[in-house]
Amino acid sequence: MMYEAYWKRVREIFAEDPGMVAHTERVLALARHIAREMAIPERKQRIVELSALLHDVGIVAAQRKYGSREGKYQHLEGPPVARKILEGMGEEREIAERVLFIVGHHHDFSAIDGMDFQILVEADLLVNAKEGTVSREDFAVLVDRVFITPVGKRLAREFLDA
Repeated sequence: MMYEAYWKRVREIFAEDPGMVAHTERVLALARHIAREMAIPERKQRIVELSALLHDVGIVAAQRKYGSREGKYQHLEGPPVARKILEGMGEEREIAERVLFIVGHHHDFSAIDGMDFQILVEADLLVNAKEGTVSREDFAVLVDRVFITPVGKRLAREFLDA
């Protein structure tokens, strides 16, 4: 699926932080890969991909408002930003609401309530580990506690064994 209009908005939001664009690209690619290998239905695939695209859109507002990029602030600031984007794109209400839930909880692993959410979390954690924003030791613990997809577990083990 093509998301050029979404990418335009994401790039505008992260205009002063190109690293966030690169992070989002990596999370999207990995989430898409996991979802496809898991053969999830097309509608769930769309939710995974939109969630990957929009999962961190609250970072800029969180930094500006709270002086922090912490997950709890992203959870507060991300959904309003994502809602504006999703509504502006005319996204189907049910899909938009699910994406907003994931965006608003993606650092709260106890809130994972479906394969779409699970895939986004695994992709984001893998990318964070590869980018060095999560230590290998912490990542290994997260893999044991959070990862459930066979694809995500395999990719995590490959990373940890490298």
